[in-house]
Amino acid sequence: MKRIEIEGRRFGRLLIESKSAPIGTATAYKCLCDCGTRKVVRGVSLRKGETTSCGCARAERMTEAKTTHGMYGTPTYRSWRAMLARCNDKAHRQFKDYGGRGIKIHPAWYQFEAFLTDMRERPVGRTIDRIDGDGHYEPGNCRWATRQEQNLNRRKPQRITK
Repeated sequence: MKRIEIEGRRFGRLLIESKSAPIGTATAYKCLCDCGTRKVVRGVSLRKGETTSCGCARAERMTEAKTTHGMYGTPTYRSWRAMLARCNDKAHRQFKDYGGRGIKIHPAWYQFEAFLTDMRERPVGRTIDRIDGDGHYEPGNCRWATRQEQNLNRRKPQRITK
């Protein structure tokens, strides 16, 4: 069977640089991906369209598929996750002060996008605060507050009387 010359051709993001040592019985090629990574690929995989990048295209597709809002890891997202944990995770160290006291989260806010729409992005130096400390996490009862504002809005300690 005659080898098909493909050096210098492009397959997807891969530019064929040169022939390489075979992979098993298959002819293989050294390829340069558009992202700068070099990879050795079987010629048949290139010609059939089975391999079109070093793997970076798949990683990008997975990221796009999993990203709905692009705010993962931001201060706003971390505040949202912490709110969920305080109210729903019985193992959370503050659960007794939140979910354990019956503090609930507005149903729509279980979707980050709805929370972001109502609360907007968290300003620098502020965290989420419930205006009514006995109220729920919901629109109209939450704000982004400074540490000083939150300290003024704390529950009063309950005195134990005998």
